[in-house]
Amino acid sequence: MKRFEQLYYLSWDHRSALMEAFNVSKYVDEFDNLQTLEKRNSIINFYEKDLLLHFRAEEEILLPRMTLNSEVNIELIRKTLDDHILIHSLIILLKKETNDFQKLKSILKEFATNLTAHIRFEERELFEHAQSILNNNDFNEIQKEITERYGDKYLSPSCDLPEELA
Repeated sequence: MKRFEQLYYLSWDHRSALMEAFNVSKYVDEFDNLQTLEKRNSIINFYEKDLLLHFRAEEEILLPRMTLNSEVNIELIRKTLDDHILIHSLIILLKKETNDFQKLKSILKEFATNLTAHIRFEERELFEHAQSILNNNDFNEIQKEITERYGDKYLSPSCDLPEELA
């Protein structure tokens, strides 16, 4: 199913997050201690500046609208929230761990693996389901509320749907 234009901004965030996860997965084993700490700090910064905003948009705007529809698959909502909690937990572990570099690398890998799986789930299942149960008016309201709340981040012309997520 083709992605609705009103979800492009969330898919764009997914693309950015996949890039972060890919860079961790591909390179973390090669990092020295300083690079590992730098990547840890970079991931924490990414989480605080971007991922939290994205999660809030889904949890406070998209998911509640979906749950108002009688055709909602509540298990998809639960899985989304469970995944978010797991990712929050991994960030807590990253923030706590500063000295054991092997453990830090392991947490970074787990974060990347879980973030990638979560994004693929949302793109392939959650967003597909949302598009099947919500109407264009619902999506227009979702887009309007997100852009009002979070500013023009999602209004950029560069937020066209990435081809690999189409």
